[in-house]
Amino acid sequence: IQLSGATTQNPFGTIIQSGFAGLPPGTYVGGYIPTGTNPSATETFRLPAGTVFPTGAFTQTTAGATGSAGNLSLETGRLIIQDGATLATTTFGQNSNAGSISIRASEAVSLTNGSILSGVAGGAIGNSGGITITTPSLTITNGNIQTQTLGQGRAGDVQITAPNQVNLSGSGSGVRSGSGGSNTLLGATGNSSGQGGTIRVTTGNLNIT
Repeated sequence: IQLSGATTQNPFGTIIQSGFAGLPPGTYVGGYIPTGTNPSATETFRLPAGTVFPTGAFTQTTAGATGSAGNLSLETGRLIIQDGATLATTTFGQNSNAGSISIRASEAVSLTNGSILSGVAGGAIGNSGGITITTPSLTITNGNIQTQTLGQGRAGDVQITAPNQVNLSGSGSGVRSGSGGSNTLLGATGNSSGQGGTIRVTTGNLNIT
């Protein structure tokens, strides 16, 4: 499985007052990608200038939702996430949780300027999911594996099992779980009141450069 690239071009085309994808005029899409200004009945839905749309696989709850996002489960020989692509489960809702992410790759997992995220957006109420990765070798170059809460809820645990090696390199790279701060995929800094999760890495060889 290979996920690659991002774009500032709206992949859904021009969003106008007549709606899109069968949605009634004035419907607020909100949520992960895209996110925009909540319009009145007479306004057009607008995206912030420079909005980036990553290639990826996503589950989410949107603003105002009360249900939970689904889980993501990937099984493959080799997983490659690069050039701005993302795997993400997120919640922007109220009393709704983000899903968990489970990855099994029999050969290797590689992140190069890519990310794997489970998060709670600012203003949301709910917990992020956990991230579990099982593979012989994991390489992260200018990328991130992260659970984060910017809202009211707990960030999930991160469990990495890579018997051969884990290689972590490049400015800003990391395996993180935390509360507060900011995140371009979750929106502006929120009033977070949750706690970070536990990070466990099991490997024969850990390289951080």
